[in-house]
Amino acid sequence: MFLALIIFLIILIRSSRKSTKANLEEVDEALSGVSNFKIFMWLLIGSAGLYFGSEWLVEGAKQLATAVGISDYAISVTVIAIGTSVPELAASVIAALKREKAISLGNLIGSNIFNIASVLGLTAIIKPIAVNPETPEILSTNIFWMIAFAAILVPLMLIPKQFIIGRYKGMLLFGAYIVFIYLTLK
Repeated sequence: MFLALIIFLIILIRSSRKSTKANLEEVDEALSGVSNFKIFMWLLIGSAGLYFGSEWLVEGAKQLATAVGISDYAISVTVIAIGTSVPELAASVIAALKREKAISLGNLIGSNIFNIASVLGLTAIIKPIAVNPETPEILSTNIFWMIAFAAILVPLMLIPKQFIIGRYKGMLLFGAYIVFIYLTLK
């Protein structure tokens, strides 16, 4: 999975470079004056924030599951999934408001490809992922929900207006997600 992601990214970058020539004069002059030390420090601070934020998110989710009296599984497909998707949602909404539909759609598709290939692939490289018999709902129900959500997008894009997912279709998708959350917490 991870190797497939790397190959996909290489092909994507090469094809993008061939079709688009970057105009170096449009690059912000302020960016060219930033020192490597400052870049390294921001990278270090961001990495530390990402590490500790992830640790706190997982620990907080476990405590929330215990306090509310629901399974770690239910918390993971609700609180963790929503929490990790909020930055993507914000980027897509802002791009859509600025009428940058390609960025919004690219973020959605790219995020899904990256989550499946990188997050799942890299995690499995570090530590094999066993599907636990104690949580059979992962394979028995969630895989079908995931396939259903992906499959429903095709007819929603094509019927009645081609390649448009408007408010009503969006409400339908969001309503289906609410049903999924309800059934998960039930």
